[in-house]
Amino acid sequence: PLQRDRIRGIRLSRLRPLTNWYCYSTTPLLHALYATEAWDLLLAWARSEKIAVLDYPRFRGDGPAAQTLTDVLNDRHLQPCLLDRHNRALLIRSVDFETYQSRNIRGHNRRDMKRLRRRLEEQGQLEFRKLDDASQLTYWATSFFELENRGWKGDQGTAVSQNEQHAEFFRIALQKSWDAGQLQMLGLFLNGEPIALKCNLLSSSGSYAWKIAYDESLSKFSPGVQLEQENLRVFHEETDLQWMDSCAIAAHSMINRLWCDRRTIDHLLIPTGRLTGELFASSYPLLRLAKKRVRMLLGKPARK
Repeated sequence: PLQRDRIRGIRLSRLRPLTNWYCYSTTPLLHALYATEAWDLLLAWARSEKIAVLDYPRFRGDGPAAQTLTDVLNDRHLQPCLLDRHNRALLIRSVDFETYQSRNIRGHNRRDMKRLRRRLEEQGQLEFRKLDDASQLTYWATSFFELENRGWKGDQGTAVSQNEQHAEFFRIALQKSWDAGQLQMLGLFLNGEPIALKCNLLSSSGSYAWKIAYDESLSKFSPGVQLEQENLRVFHEETDLQWMDSCAIAAHSMINRLWCDRRTIDHLLIPTGRLTGELFASSYPLLRLAKKRVRMLLGKPARK
């Protein structure tokens, strides 16, 4: 879904995807045979509606949608503006779990994770579980809320359960995904209590690591890393998935260390062919640089 608004400060008309806090990709879903026509028609319609630019944050920059868009823009002699580009961790299937580990995780890191696993097992009965019963979905969701709320997100007020609308969205998303056979929830349990929970959303041959939470009182044993090891094993040994998007920030220290591949994420400003849009897209980098320099001269922190 798209929404129309105006860019703050200059009131230039733009069209951008409707997103929320839990949307990690705005790449449009296009039929492979009609992607060119889809982009062509969108740009033509936007121009006719006097929309100057399309604003796409979190756009997959290395996928077929981006490749097709590049061809369409070249044909129209339009130049997009790249506002931001970063890579985030991506898991791509290897021969098997052990091969992936040996090729992509340093030996001393593997030894350290095994040592922490042994120490965690010394604390009581450690179990790895997968959600496989619909009647347990509410329990897993509630447990996830509690784990997240007790951690740093709870301290910062960003835990899902601290906003009732977000919590309801999360519950509905889990239920709908389960009903569609597209939910995978994994957990580590110590003495019967969850200490790390992970929620993956499945889509055909791919998947998305949507949310993870762990008991931070046990952080010296790295329960989140231990659960991620189980995720890697399940991915290779118990599914036919070919890839998993981490949905993580660019410099995520944990996942970047365990997953070796990357997915390019762009923020694109795409002119529709109207003169105002082309002028804005071409001049925006200079405007942003000028604003940054002014803030530096005034002693104010730079904004991205």
